[in-house]
Amino acid sequence: MKLLAVVHPDYSSSDALFTRIDIQEVPVPFAMLEVAVDLDSKLDDDMVLVKKTAFSINYRDKGICLRAYREIQESGSLSSYFTIGSEFAGVVVRVGSAVHQFKPGDRVMPDHAFPHSGYKHVLPGVISNKCSSEYAVYHFSKLIQIPDNMTDETAASFSLGAQTAYSMVRKAVLLPGQRALVTAASSNTSLFIIQTLIARGIETHVITTQREYTEAFKKIGVHTVYHNNTSFDFYDERQDMAHINDRFDAVFDPLFDIYFVSVVPLLNMGAKYLTCGRYDQFSGIDGEPDGRYDQDIKVTELIGYILHNNISLIGNCIGFSSDLEQAVKDYEEGKLPVLIDSVFRNGDINGFMTRSFSEKKRLGKVIYSYQ
Repeated sequence: MKLLAVVHPDYSSSDALFTRIDIQEVPVPFAMLEVAVDLDSKLDDDMVLVKKTAFSINYRDKGICLRAYREIQESGSLSSYFTIGSEFAGVVVRVGSAVHQFKPGDRVMPDHAFPHSGYKHVLPGVISNKCSSEYAVYHFSKLIQIPDNMTDETAASFSLGAQTAYSMVRKAVLLPGQRALVTAASSNTSLFIIQTLIARGIETHVITTQREYTEAFKKIGVHTVYHNNTSFDFYDERQDMAHINDRFDAVFDPLFDIYFVSVVPLLNMGAKYLTCGRYDQFSGIDGEPDGRYDQDIKVTELIGYILHNNISLIGNCIGFSSDLEQAVKDYEEGKLPVLIDSVFRNGDINGFMTRSFSEKKRLGKVIYSYQ
């Protein structure tokens, strides 16, 4: 079977496709490998064998890849590799005797339900960090059927963003006509949040460094597009939002370590600040945490504002199965458009990895297709 993996810098194989992608100025080697697998071994009763048709990676995978590379270097094993990937679309090949939810030929994608999977012996959260493996076995509870009107490429970009967005919007409890601000608007998670809010009649405003996408955001129904007057340098992005005079009933922020301090003062009385992640995925990988990512927080002043204005701070990690199910239903009914930036195939792992990890000027998910 095929798989995309982080490999040793001196890994050698005549049939592997290679590329190197800089992560935190470290040239990390990747290869598309062919690995032998026994597809006829007996399945446990509650397991499902899936053949992948497409997969994608997310921002969180950058830190995972860098850590894996450091571990491979330290191991000294030239044949070591770490399979990557956190989302996929696939087809059921075989099912265990106790699985009645799926049958061979069904199209499936992951259910990353968190904090509970629904089964004590099944870990909640991301289904796997190795989703590029062309074949894999999963517990049936970690899968959901792909609707007929969803392409494999869309399915391979769907679960994490949709499940997270629907969980956050559910927790925000906003009414039609209320005002929401979404930071890092061109990020995959934010794109799902934006589409979800607009479909619910929430007046949606966004912050982005990507000025060229202003009209694209307006076209999907964004009320106001605020621009950071910055380069792509992380440190420049941490700035005050003095140019924004509006106030909001909720802020959705996937990168709390960039925006938190700046956007909290933009919240109305009784509003909510919701976050699901951070920009810095790398501190501690090569030693001590990187102090450059610390925000200059005046804690007393900031907490005082939060208390005085009855602001709720809400953390979010992925979402329930019901969040994903509702997202799938809304997609089927045409209420949740999904943006795909590009699709790579035929061994073009350099194009796929470069577009996924190195090019910031993109709008939508990057997919690798095995078809």
